[in-house]
Amino acid sequence: MKSDVRDSYNAVCDKWTEFRSRCSVDSCIRRLAENLPERCRVLDVGCGSGCPISAFLSKCGFEVVGIDISENMIAKARSLDLPNARFLLCDYMKFQSDTPFDAIIAFDSLWHIPYKFQKDIYSKASSLLTDEGYFLFTHGKSDGEINGVMWEHDFYYSALNCSDVVELLNKNSFKIVSIVENYSDPTSGQRDLFIIAQKVVSNIIR
Repeated sequence: MKSDVRDSYNAVCDKWTEFRSRCSVDSCIRRLAENLPERCRVLDVGCGSGCPISAFLSKCGFEVVGIDISENMIAKARSLDLPNARFLLCDYMKFQSDTPFDAIIAFDSLWHIPYKFQKDIYSKASSLLTDEGYFLFTHGKSDGEINGVMWEHDFYYSALNCSDVVELLNKNSFKIVSIVENYSDPTSGQRDLFIIAQKVVSNIIR
């Protein structure tokens, strides 16, 4: 069932980069950026070629760390030479940081994580965030695994039910700020699930 997402993204990298370089940043990311402190640290999960999300975050003056499993995508992102930005070849589930982040953005990336690790996504995010840090992500909303096709290459996707995602967020010290099923934005189109969650301050967790 599982296709090699890394190989597929490496194969479509040039087309992906050309397409994403013409895209605007989704309005939800712009709104989040307005609520973040100056010079904060942001993790871009599945940063791809660095456009448009990492480039926008860098322009905002944030310290950006972008991670991706595709060597070709990371090479494209590094070639942008963005101020205050670093791009690392790394799997999200294996990523570690000595310094926590003020926000994590995972736009169209979590659904590529193998199904057996889907329950671990939220504890991982919580461990990487500061208290009151934000976790913005898109995802599927139905339990299971599928293969899709983009530019004639297979891509693996998996997700949990929306109710399970909400439960896992709650269990991992998050409060949900916004949740939208069948999310739609003029700049990025439609997504099954969109969520912004905020990590609860440790000393008030019940």
